[in-house]
Amino acid sequence: MDELQIEKKKLRKDILKIRRNLAYVTIEFESNAIINHLKRSELFESSKTVMCYLSMKDEVQTYEIVDYALKQGKSVCVPYIRDRAGIMDAVVIQDLNELVRGDFDILTGNPLNMNIVNTEEIDLLIMPGVAFDRYGHRLGMGAGFYDRFLDKANCTKLVGLALSCQVLDVVPSMPHDYSVHYLVTKDGIINCKTGKM
Repeated sequence: MDELQIEKKKLRKDILKIRRNLAYVTIEFESNAIINHLKRSELFESSKTVMCYLSMKDEVQTYEIVDYALKQGKSVCVPYIRDRAGIMDAVVIQDLNELVRGDFDILTGNPLNMNIVNTEEIDLLIMPGVAFDRYGHRLGMGAGFYDRFLDKANCTKLVGLALSCQVLDVVPSMPHDYSVHYLVTKDGIINCKTGKM
């Protein structure tokens, strides 16, 4: 393991510890602000096909934005882990009630009734992360699901959602790591090309 990988592993462990110790009221408060910024944005309004992760309890809560996108008539897809070794698809959902527990105990589309989306159709992809910086560098969980998925996608709007504790001055990055184009925090939307709101 090289020096950068060691640094990323330590940072991942440190940030996850902080995030997992947050009071749920803090996560809920920041999530509400983040989702409101996103709902009112041109980024969201101009998108026809939205892919969004389904949050775990210590992440920015995304069920409201998924529900809102469905009510707005957008095509909505969520990650489906096809192979625990790092292969992921995007599957269409019509309703939050159709979700089932999948790998890693994460909710996902029902494999008995699955419609896999062509990645070329996704124009807004809302990604989870352990940490981000203002220039879009992202530290994931380390399995590479999103990096592999993005290798075959052509999405021009990659969006990260981050609680305050997840926004760092610098996130170590490797050449194969995908960065987000926009980062949404409780304070607003950062254009990662400029590092400014």
